[in-house]
Amino acid sequence: MDLEKALKEINHAGSLEALEEARIKYLGRKGVVAELFSELAKLKVEERAKRGQELNALKQNIITAL
Repeated sequence: MDLEKALKEINHAGSLEALEEARIKYLGRKGVVAELFSELAKLKVEERAKRGQELNALKQNIITAL
């Protein structure tokens, strides 16, 4: 997932509806970030912790931008 793309979409949202659509797209139950978290189970244990931290940082950056 490209953080810059998500931030660009959020920053260019022209209305509250567009902003809410972006929030759902990235942070919703079936959103992009949720899909990435679901892929953690496929990783080896040693890779899982690092990737989990990266995904948490990504999620936090999107929340901050919103």
